[in-house]
Amino acid sequence: MITKKILFVVVLCALSLAIAPAQDSADNTELLRQATFSIETDYAIFNFVLLTNKTVEALFSGPSKYRIRANANASTVFYVHGVTKKNFNFEPMFEVVQNNQPISTKPVNIKNFKAGSIEKDTKIEGLITLVRKLNLFQSFTIKDATQSYELEYTPEAIEHIQN
Repeated sequence: MITKKILFVVVLCALSLAIAPAQDSADNTELLRQATFSIETDYAIFNFVLLTNKTVEALFSGPSKYRIRANANASTVFYVHGVTKKNFNFEPMFEVVQNNQPISTKPVNIKNFKAGSIEKDTKIEGLITLVRKLNLFQSFTIKDATQSYELEYTPEAIEHIQN
């Protein structure tokens, strides 16, 4: 009788442990969906993920996670990942504009996110750090060398992704 109770408790614990990661995964998927916007250029498709304590936790692991989180707390930082659509000469310089005020950015290379020639179907990863924080409740524009993209987070998304 005691062994059946112990077995029941062990099975119950195992099931709860198996369900928790699945729930975390679903929560992270929704969190990242709300924090991400995509930009399609002539040469690549980029996904920009706003980094907050929550999104850093969902995306990164290891010691670099803490440095990235500290940077994201000090300024607005986007994790950028994408795939090239054709061969081109990449210049990872972006400008952000909010309220007609330009905000300069600093690119950080993770993988192929550096100036130079890039071939078609190459994965690109990097960080874009703004010199100051964005007001997430207002629209903003991201400009690359040839195009600009007007972006805005919904209040619901901001509430979900903020710390």
